[in-house]
Amino acid sequence: MERKIVLFFILTRVGDLASTTLSSGKHLIGESNVLVRKLNFGWLGLSLANALFVTLVLLAFFYVKKNALLKAELTNKVECGKSFSKYCQYIFFGKAVSLIDSLFKAKLNHRVYIYILFRTLPVVLTIVNLLIITNNILVWQGYSILSKIHPDNVIHINVLISLCIMIIAQIYFLMLRYNRIKRQ
Repeated sequence: MERKIVLFFILTRVGDLASTTLSSGKHLIGESNVLVRKLNFGWLGLSLANALFVTLVLLAFFYVKKNALLKAELTNKVECGKSFSKYCQYIFFGKAVSLIDSLFKAKLNHRVYIYILFRTLPVVLTIVNLLIITNNILVWQGYSILSKIHPDNVIHINVLISLCIMIIAQIYFLMLRYNRIKRQ
């Protein structure tokens, strides 16, 4: 499964560059990437930044340690199996906490969250890349609503959509882990 995630992630990054070529031409007109717009990096800079970005995401994906999540699951196995809500409380906080306490008082297990973040990041970025590719193709054909919006605002829309997808992906990842524990 990891190989498929990596392959799709790399393919969508390449697809993003290819669709950017179609939609903005050789001068990158309308490109929302900050490196291009503010720093005038051009195609070489955009390509190098993408290569660096892919490398960093994949390094994080492969080298993040699973130990923190496994330890939290094993330490609280009985409680984790009771409900999805209890599972989340025990792996993130090590105890049952109310919603208010989880937001303001309880100490979050950062290692568990970083593991979940980095394991879901390539999937999230693949989905976002597919949306960006679709938009670029629509811009190329003259049909996209986003082509009428200032690039700074497109970045904000992209970030909002990315955060929503990330939350959904992390919940799905946790549900898969919870269901695995529940079956044991």
